[in-house]
Amino acid sequence: MYTTFRAKPKRPDLPELPPEIWLDIFRFATWPPLDLDPGMTLQFLPTEGRERRQLLKQSLVTRRYLVRVCKRWHSMAASFLYESLLIGRGRGLQTVRDVLKASRVPFQQDAPSDENDRPVGWWTKRLDFAMRDVDRLDFDVDVCLTLLSEIVECLPNLAILTFCVTAPQLRDVKLPPSFLQTLVRVSGHSLHTIQWNSLALVPSRCDWVAFIKEAVNIKAVRRPRFFAKETDPREQLSSSSLEILLLPRTPEDPSDFEQANLPSLRHVVLNALLLQDSRWRFFLEEYGPKLEVVQLIINHKRLTAFANSKLTSHCPRLVRLDISFSSWELLMFETQPIAIPPTVQRLGIQSTRKEATAKGYRALFHGIQTMEIMSLKTIQFLDIGNVRDLCQRHPLVLSKGLHMIRTRGLQLLDHEGLAMK
Repeated sequence: MYTTFRAKPKRPDLPELPPEIWLDIFRFATWPPLDLDPGMTLQFLPTEGRERRQLLKQSLVTRRYLVRVCKRWHSMAASFLYESLLIGRGRGLQTVRDVLKASRVPFQQDAPSDENDRPVGWWTKRLDFAMRDVDRLDFDVDVCLTLLSEIVECLPNLAILTFCVTAPQLRDVKLPPSFLQTLVRVSGHSLHTIQWNSLALVPSRCDWVAFIKEAVNIKAVRRPRFFAKETDPREQLSSSSLEILLLPRTPEDPSDFEQANLPSLRHVVLNALLLQDSRWRFFLEEYGPKLEVVQLIINHKRLTAFANSKLTSHCPRLVRLDISFSSWELLMFETQPIAIPPTVQRLGIQSTRKEATAKGYRALFHGIQTMEIMSLKTIQFLDIGNVRDLCQRHPLVLSKGLHMIRTRGLQLLDHEGLAMK
């Protein structure tokens, strides 16, 4: 006897996965993870910001899909969805403000009953203002500045804040002191990194100095380029917690740092041209003996050997040195071997030109072969673009270069820290 009826297959009785495993799955699914290391947050590489923002956008799309699966996933994945906020358009300011404020309403009277049941702004650790346009005809600068403050008001655990605003309507618009005051009041205990990557929404010098002094846990700062020379002899830059400082890319008046009090400074990012400027001589004399990490930006000929000799003279505790070249060909113009400071154990290199010639890479490996080293153990490419270009377009040059490096007892690493073969 035959029948067309088929019983549904019995569902296997599998145990539910614990929340800890789901959280690990969410973390892997939303790669890359949010990097909260102050040393990795400041933009040393000129293209790093664009690449990281693109990865962040892709990650945010995945997070948005996760929270829509079911209520349970929404509860567990909410912390991933709102961990980082990236505002790329001016019209997004009001939307973000409204969502953050609306999520706070249920908790204004009663405390959250569940640890995961909190306002969405509670989970935010990074905020990027990256508005590239403001397309409203009735755009009001004052309204925009008010929205910025109201957004920060909802982020009590903010750790990283960046400004990379290119909207023409906001160019040369000053950041009001009320914004920095709100930031210190609401997130002062958690904020450790702040940077300005554009000329828009820059505070006055006096407001910036006061903010650095009041932000007691600040670790890393990229100083903004102020609109005009502003001097106030009563206010000097002072911070007992500041460890990482990105100095101006072009030589300018160093008065902000001549009387500065930065006892914890250990890591600086600077243009090698500053080392040639006599006005900046005091900086290495004052802070060089304490520096452990220096990241150099080299865009001109015959600066590599000169900069390294300066660091050798003034930085006896230096253990890590990163160098960003505008082109590998700059190494061809060095008239003497490059003497790496004797205490440096790790050298990071990168070129802002993603596609280089075989001649440029040969100049790089020749510079490494003739380099004077003492404690150096590893050399690492910092940029994925350089690694991809060298491996795919110049494999023969890479093979010969690896042989030259190994004869010196050094190891060449890629951008992920893996040995190149």
